[in-house]
Amino acid sequence: MKKTIILFFLVSIVSAFLLPAQQNFITTLDSTALATAENLNRKINELNIRNVGVAQFTYRGTVLPLGDYWQNQLLSSLVNISNRQYTVLSGGTGAEWIIIGEILELGDTVRIYTRLARSTDRSLEASFQSDFERSNQIQQMLSAGAVSSSSSWEFPIMLDIGLDAGTFVMERVLRPNGEDYFLLVPNMDGRLTVETTGSLDTYMEFFNADNWDYITENDDGGAGYNARITHTVQEGRRYMAIITGWDSSTAGTYGIRAYLLNADNSWSNPIIYDLGRSDGDTISRMLGEGDRDHFLLVPGFSGRLTMETTGSTDTYMEFYDAESGQMLDSNDDGGAGLNARITYNVQSGQRYIALVRGYGSWSSGDYGFRAYRD
Repeated sequence: MKKTIILFFLVSIVSAFLLPAQQNFITTLDSTALATAENLNRKINELNIRNVGVAQFTYRGTVLPLGDYWQNQLLSSLVNISNRQYTVLSGGTGAEWIIIGEILELGDTVRIYTRLARSTDRSLEASFQSDFERSNQIQQMLSAGAVSSSSSWEFPIMLDIGLDAGTFVMERVLRPNGEDYFLLVPNMDGRLTVETTGSLDTYMEFFNADNWDYITENDDGGAGYNARITHTVQEGRRYMAIITGWDSSTAGTYGIRAYLLNADNSWSNPIIYDLGRSDGDTISRMLGEGDRDHFLLVPGFSGRLTMETTGSTDTYMEFYDAESGQMLDSNDDGGAGLNARITYNVQSGQRYIALVRGYGSWSSGDYGFRAYRD
């Protein structure tokens, strides 16, 4: 794919009609952004970085006017620094390093964290913090709700990848005929889930970001009319998720999040289930099409052990002796609804594997697994 480097020369213009308090706040914001850019410039030159992208700054997972303003001020300041030895890019695409950050509220203080990180694995090289006293002006820039900013394949939105389904949700506004492009760079191999939230009827396509190779797409794989894709990804590889409405007239607010629930598991690398609790803790999992989860169980007792799945996904379970590989039992709908359940007389200290898959190769969705002494 041909890559075009576009430099944005941005100039901050303060309206002459601003009130003195507003002018003072903007002046403080601009001078702080300039000082932060100078600190970043020294670090970037020290590391001999060839190019750096200035990505988005989020507040509670949402891009708001304060984050957009701070991003633009850093872009403008970095571009106009005289001793700059690197190329400045708007967004993270094509950049070896990115400048990205987060806005937090700490009582009467609003803090902007500005971080310099490697694009491939998000390893952090430098972090700076800027504190501002809460005012009416800064509050207005934090209360505008979800925003819709332009994005494209060349200039996508960087979407952070969490470690579980509780990761933050970035709120967006989709216009009629609109498209949002999200760039994802996992820091480990595993099963990546990208999903939308809310009541908007969304549609998702998933690509290899470097060569435009189509991977998969989804309509209503998530909750309600939301889209959800789960795919095995590789550390450091770049992926693109494109969100549109179900049809050209679909418009409104939606959320998006991405997470690696945990890395792939297998017979030789199973999920270790702790049988120390008699009532059985439930592990939340997600099955993609064709997925198999392997749970290792080593009971500290001899007697009846029950293993079961929970939730609405149609699951199938097989139970094995982990040493010999012999199948000891299997079950389809022995639990509640379409869930699987197996009860088996086990021996203390012996290793067992419970394998959970969808009933058919097409089956996918969330489920829970638990095991307990019967």
